[in-house]
Amino acid sequence: MKKQYISLYKKITPLKSDEELLDSIFRKAENMNTSKNIRFKKPIAAICAAAAALSLGITAAATGFINFSEIFGGHINSEDETLANSLLSQAENIKWSVSDDNYEIKMNGTAGTNNCVIASFEIVRKDGKPVSDFIVNMPKDGDSIKTVGHEDLVNAVWGSYSSELDININDEGNLDIYSCIKCDDNLNGATISYGGCNFYPTMLLKEFEEKNNVFAHYGSDTGTGFYTFENPPVLTDLSMDSKEIVTLELDWNLEFTYKANELAAVEKKIADKNASIEMETENVYAYGDNYEIIPTVYTMKITDSCFTQINGQITAQYSEAEYCSMFPKVNYSNTAVIMNDGTEIPAVIHSSFGTSYSDNIYETIFEIKYNSDAYGNLTVIDINNVKGVRIFDKYFELE
Repeated sequence: MKKQYISLYKKITPLKSDEELLDSIFRKAENMNTSKNIRFKKPIAAICAAAAALSLGITAAATGFINFSEIFGGHINSEDETLANSLLSQAENIKWSVSDDNYEIKMNGTAGTNNCVIASFEIVRKDGKPVSDFIVNMPKDGDSIKTVGHEDLVNAVWGSYSSELDININDEGNLDIYSCIKCDDNLNGATISYGGCNFYPTMLLKEFEEKNNVFAHYGSDTGTGFYTFENPPVLTDLSMDSKEIVTLELDWNLEFTYKANELAAVEKKIADKNASIEMETENVYAYGDNYEIIPTVYTMKITDSCFTQINGQITAQYSEAEYCSMFPKVNYSNTAVIMNDGTEIPAVIHSSFGTSYSDNIYETIFEIKYNSDAYGNLTVIDINNVKGVRIFDKYFELE
């Protein structure tokens, strides 16, 4: 499928997923055909605005009455409960909407740092019955649930960002949703917005896309639905509500303003202002409908860095005469956070994203996860006791 994306979009900046490739395709396709098949589902049946008062769960989380592991334990590792609780934050101005009045969105809690927002919320039924009783296609063992949707930073945040959305059925039979958004700009005070169309077993949706040679895309302006691999992509007549693939038919939206905890605002940077790294990549050179992948090593100057209690981030620039699509090899070994006592906490380059400038300067932002597994949980560390980091087998002091 990635080959089809590349044929649609010849010149894209470093990306880490098919979803981001699709975003690039749609940004380029300014003249998309939207004359038919725009999705209009049932009208919004329920809206909840909490402008003056927070939900009980958020208030309790902010004041420390809720145990951190009870909210985020399935996604974040921490051996120090006090340290983990320092990440708990507030969600203000909560608003949500659903297309079926039998359902509502329950906010469980938020946490994070200045450049990372973590949220936990649920899709539940108002009558108290488990949502699982109304699921059409139950995911198979080992599979997850996917919504065709998006996450946005909707006010005054200009940095590049990445996000993940993990959806599963919890012990109560409800849809448990975990979100993690990371940005190279300050997210404190930012409004976070989510939107989604239906819920699907991830593998079942993927098989449907491959069978019909289409991809699902959420578009408030272009229309939500299944699109062809044309240039520009064209919205098809395939139904998003097909009982063949849907888990739960429900359009949903959630929005809140993120307020970071002051204790989580501590950051450290690489001390050496002239530091550089060498990065091995797989460069994609497109030739018409074909492409060639060529391994390349770049020497990149580190222009900025930020290490917090739950993640790290470095910004690096390099020059290249010929423009190409670049897919970094992100699972580097021998990356770690070094504590003051010499203890090493395994880490990994989790993902990267970037941009290019007119003077042939390319910039890539690397996200560093404190875990040896790129797909493992976030790990909470005491950033005040971190001495340095080792990245791509090269050591850097932090200050």
